Amino acid sequence: MYKEHLKTITLLILVITSCVLTYKTWSYQPEFRKVNTTLTTVPSTAQGEPVEFSNTMRTFQIIRVKDDETFGTMDQGTLVGMRQFLEGSKINLSGRVKKINNLKLTPSDTNAENFMIVDYLSDLPARSLFNILGFEIGPEMTEYNFDRVLIDLNRDYVVFNLLNGERTNYVAYETNVKTSDLRSVLDKNMKTFEDYSAIITNDRTSSRITAIYGPSAPGRKKVQQFIPSTISVNALNESLFLDEKVTTRKEDNFTIYESESGLATYSSKTYGYSYTNLKETRDNERSPHRTIEKSFTFLNGHMGLSSRYLLFSYDIDREEVTYRQTLDDYIVFSDEIATEIRIAAGKSTVVEYDRPMIQTNAVLPTDESIRLADIELVRYEIASNPQLDLTKVSKLIVAYDMHFTKDQTELNTIEYTPAWYVLYDGEWRKFEGGDMN
Repeated sequence: MYKEHLKTITLLILVITSCVLTYKTWSYQPEFRKVNTTLTTVPSTAQGEPVEFSNTMRTFQIIRVKDDETFGTMDQGTLVGMRQFLEGSKINLSGRVKKINNLKLTPSDTNAENFMIVDYLSDLPARSLFNILGFEIGPEMTEYNFDRVLIDLNRDYVVFNLLNGERTNYVAYETNVKTSDLRSVLDKNMKTFEDYSAIITNDRTSSRITAIYGPSAPGRKKVQQFIPSTISVNALNESLFLDEKVTTRKEDNFTIYESESGLATYSSKTYGYSYTNLKETRDNERSPHRTIEKSFTFLNGHMGLSSRYLLFSYDIDREEVTYRQTLDDYIVFSDEIATEIRIAAGKSTVVEYDRPMIQTNAVLPTDESIRLADIELVRYEIASNPQLDLTKVSKLIVAYDMHFTKDQTELNTIEYTPAWYVLYDGEWRKFEGGDMN
């Protein structure tokens, strides 16, 4: 009898234990380590966004020099605000081309220098600048190419002193803008400015008016990663070849498209697209401003630009206009991936058209960053390198180097690494480890 009771109790315990284990099995939730997989979308870097000309021909940086202090900013909010303040003004008088030695600052009551510099990345026509500012331009205006605007803040009215890239000449354009009003706008935006340094590399950059300016200590900058996607080559071909019959063939990493009047290639390695109009010739009679305007109209016609592109350079000898990508207001360079739009305009349409066919749509989270050297150290290392010539340096900027990540996955991720870039002997080169690449 006792054995029967013992069996019953044992069986009951087994049943209860089984029920408990079954419940725990079905209700178990494993504790995985939390991983950040958030993907943040950003504006498209390619086709699909109409833009205004003023958004592409924008200032690279503004420098404020007052007595012994020098500050600068690349903040686009500040730069756009300055442009909007000046919009709709009038040029009262256009001067003639003069030697840079004739450019003198107005002394103040304290004899302190007080001026503002607006820098662009290459020589651009003055007419294009005054066009985006909405200035009233008379027929007597002097046509001139510049890459720096100097404004003496001790004068009563704003005078645009436009300096050429060689720092040999300038032209003064007097306006009806009160300098006191401009100083007030500057003062309100000083929170976006940081310490800048004036760098002397040769006799042409030996004064505070002509010196090279850049952030004194850029410090630590974020490395950014993106998941890329591509733009439809077929859609772009339809815009360029129109209704022509197009033949296609492949050679290595290139796809070649050819019609009776056009030839295009696309590289799956660099994402670069290049088109040549075989029946169009270059137009050397058009003014620089009209050439730039025509390139912009062409690109906007098929939404070939976005707000992240900047009018980077104009080659007056080859009649070519170049637009380059930016990221967080910094210029993007790359030796691996196409990053610029280049257009050579003809008499009725484009002769050549190169562009990237890649978009960076999703940001991958990363905590990686790089500490950049102080600008004075960069200057010193260039001067100390026997293979380099400091006198050939005409610009120093912080920019991004875009490249494929070292550890590639099926996502084919792209990385943007901050670095110093130098305009050396007319060519933009990355400065790294005491040398240029």
